[in-house]
Amino acid sequence: MMSMNSSVYVALNRLGFVPVLGILLACLGFTCHASATDRLLIERIRILQPGPDGFIESAAIDVLVEDGIVRSLEPPGTVTLKPGDMRLRGEGRWLVPAPAIGVQGRLQSSDLVLAGLSGVGGLVVSGESAALDALWSRAKLDSSALPVLLPAGSTVQGTCSMASDGALTLENITVADGGVTALVDALSKSIEARITPGKRSASLVLLEDPRLNPDTLLNPHAVVLGSDVILRSERLVRVEEAVKGEALPRLSVPKPSTPIDPNDWTRRFVLVIDGLYRGEAWLEVDQVDATTVRATVRSRVAPPIEEELTATMEWPSGDASLTLRSQGRLIEAKAERSESSMPLELSIALDGTPIAGSPMALEAGDLFLPHTLLVLLDALRKQSDSPDTARIVELEALDAVPGVYASPRRKFQDPGSEQEFQLDPRSLRDLGSAPHGSIKVLPVDGEPAEPGVLLLDEAQRPVLYLLDTPWGLLEWSKSLPTTSP
Repeated sequence: MMSMNSSVYVALNRLGFVPVLGILLACLGFTCHASATDRLLIERIRILQPGPDGFIESAAIDVLVEDGIVRSLEPPGTVTLKPGDMRLRGEGRWLVPAPAIGVQGRLQSSDLVLAGLSGVGGLVVSGESAALDALWSRAKLDSSALPVLLPAGSTVQGTCSMASDGALTLENITVADGGVTALVDALSKSIEARITPGKRSASLVLLEDPRLNPDTLLNPHAVVLGSDVILRSERLVRVEEAVKGEALPRLSVPKPSTPIDPNDWTRRFVLVIDGLYRGEAWLEVDQVDATTVRATVRSRVAPPIEEELTATMEWPSGDASLTLRSQGRLIEAKAERSESSMPLELSIALDGTPIAGSPMALEAGDLFLPHTLLVLLDALRKQSDSPDTARIVELEALDAVPGVYASPRRKFQDPGSEQEFQLDPRSLRDLGSAPHGSIKVLPVDGEPAEPGVLLLDEAQRPVLYLLDTPWGLLEWSKSLPTTSP
């Protein structure tokens, strides 16, 4: 969606999510999609084409995909590759259509990403689908490897209910529908799913013949959707971790004694990284007295991070604190002033032991902002009352020795009339359920594109926050107001 240089990335995420995303990158081994190429050749693959009585096996053949469309089925060695083309070895492997699935219930954009990663080729969506176009646009920011939307009445090989069948993965759907053998049988007779020139590419590259081993359908060597190829290593990692994240216990939050004030900023936010759910946060903002505002964030991130964080920040004093439990380590940090006129002092302890140089004196005007949502709120405050020259101070907490970094504070701005978004304003508002919400951007000096896009509701509270990072798109989105955990 947006390009982002390293200095802005540091400024916004050094503490808030470099610890999360940096470890996530290392643990998950995220790889780039193959969407950079529009020409894909699958060599010497045997196609299992559906027929009236079951699969019909072809001889070894080359399959050429251009711009996401199956262009031709050629004898091996006929097609000449060009620089930038992608080749996928198919010798000794089988190619079958990716199953189409019927879905009941409300979808999120991450469901579409997860379905595509797991091998679903098409979706027939019923139930609440008024905002489906917005969801589709949002999901395409993370992956072009999405199942195609099929018209109502299209033949499907499986069905699922979002209310009861869990994450939208091919494996979950298969379990709910009675097993993989039934899915293979249904797919083998779906003649309209045949792999033919002129159709969008939606297929699975299998290591074994599914007629002999049906379970291989749930563990493909590669998922090919359009021109995108998701190899097994990436698919296993992303799907496995997303499903683990599905089981993440929700944060325990207090039940309010009175109904939530529509002007109250207290909200639950969910975190989506690269299209998949990773955690949640509970944000509370209180007016302590006539001049003091305090914000508290409690967040929890899905395995393998298993991170829990509590952070507070007070304006205008700058007093802040952090408690972070991650990767079996405890990081505690506190910023406070010995006297009201003195600069902040930042103390940091790792597993109960102060790090070298702690406490350290910060510069005048510096603020220690120990969470992405606090950085966001600070940028909103800067619309009127904070100096542009002050800095954000962040902590790289999961290095062998925690490091402290400082970057200029920035403020959100109204987008210019010439500014274009990959996710159009209407889709952004639909996703945030804020049809009259205002849009702000966090531009970078000298950069034509915006690195951060923020949707505010009519009371100017954050609803949806999108930020481009080296690992993919990071999204904080407000959950619906709730009076219970």
